[in-house]
Amino acid sequence: MKSFGPKDWVLPQLVTIIGTYDKDGKANAMNAAWAGQWDQHEIMISMGDHATTKNLNETGEFTVAFATVDTLVASDFVGIVSAKNDPVHLGYIRLGERVGNAFKDGKQLK
Repeated sequence: MKSFGPKDWVLPQLVTIIGTYDKDGKANAMNAAWAGQWDQHEIMISMGDHATTKNLNETGEFTVAFATVDTLVASDFVGIVSAKNDPVHLGYIRLGERVGNAFKDGKQLK
């Protein structure tokens, strides 16, 4: 088995666009490439200290949009404006085909 050593990331990670408004109604968007599923009803996003974080703390309101291949250019533009650096691979990866069925395929071993 290949060891990747200790890393502070797990793949795949979603690219999300977090939208907020400041207290004066000015729109803001942030490319948050550090997001993942928390449970069946929530997602977790590591945001750091940005204008988006400030807006969220002030208003308590936000939107979340998931980046897709169709929105890649616009999503990357938001990232260029808001990001400092992506330390992992500087690329977008699209996952491929379905390879199994959860809660079903393991029954073959009974």
